[in-house]
Amino acid sequence: GRLWIVRDEMFLLVSAVMEGYSVSHYDASFSEHFYNLKRVHESDGTQLTKRVQVFSWLLLVIIPYLRVKLENYYLMIKEIRDDPDNSSHDLSLLSHYFFKIYPAVYFVWEVSCEVCKY
Repeated sequence: GRLWIVRDEMFLLVSAVMEGYSVSHYDASFSEHFYNLKRVHESDGTQLTKRVQVFSWLLLVIIPYLRVKLENYYLMIKEIRDDPDNSSHDLSLLSHYFFKIYPAVYFVWEVSCEVCKY
């Protein structure tokens, strides 16, 4: 029912709490803490500062959430454009440009993630 509509936001809330607690108390994501791993400063091996903890939390929680929302929006636009019954393709100018630009942005994001692994 209604929970299905806001499932992404419910997952965001649970993830935000879990990851926030893990990063602030253990200097690790939830899964890193599960495997007894810890994030430390590369230069001197000291604990993470609050600023780095917040940045880690953003990368662990907010970025994946936004990525899912943008991908779902792109797929929704694609479905509207591909619908043969909808000949008018009622899309705003912003949606039209988003549909054109998103594949390139997605490609750059995925390539940069792969390059940063090494």
